[in-house]
Amino acid sequence: MPFHQTALTILILCFSTAFSFLWVNSPLAAYNLQLIALLLIFAVIFFRKKRITAFWKTLIGLTAFNIAVLLLISQTGNLNSPLFFLIYFFLLGLGFLTTPPATLIIALSLVFFFLPFSSVQSDWLKLGSLFLITPLCLILGWQRQEMEEQEKMLPIRRLAFRRPPASFG
Repeated sequence: MPFHQTALTILILCFSTAFSFLWVNSPLAAYNLQLIALLLIFAVIFFRKKRITAFWKTLIGLTAFNIAVLLLISQTGNLNSPLFFLIYFFLLGLGFLTTPPATLIIALSLVFFFLPFSSVQSDWLKLGSLFLITPLCLILGWQRQEMEEQEKMLPIRRLAFRRPPASFG
């Protein structure tokens, strides 16, 4: 992924995390579920367009999932939510779909999202678990990048080791 796409991914996902934080702490927090439904409708409409590149589809999907998960978790109890495990799936998805620096920065933004809601020691353990899963996500991201680079080299290797055609003569 080129640098400008990585920077745009980081910027948009950090902005969506900040938007979710502002939404949760505003009087509009009573309308979390309606916003989630609206986001998902727009995401489905956006995915049906054929002229959109894979990068934009991935970015819009990650953004919609980020906002939806953060709003759902904040609606159901923040760090004590039974849906908190969705953050782990989101980070693992980030590891597969984005670059390692993007995964690290978004993980930090998620910690900052939940930091004001932490008050007891068990909450600090859950925030710490986000730090502990981040290296796993980074390793998965690096392995995915290496596999993509190897797949790019595969057609070149096939051409280099192809047998010459048999001559009939």
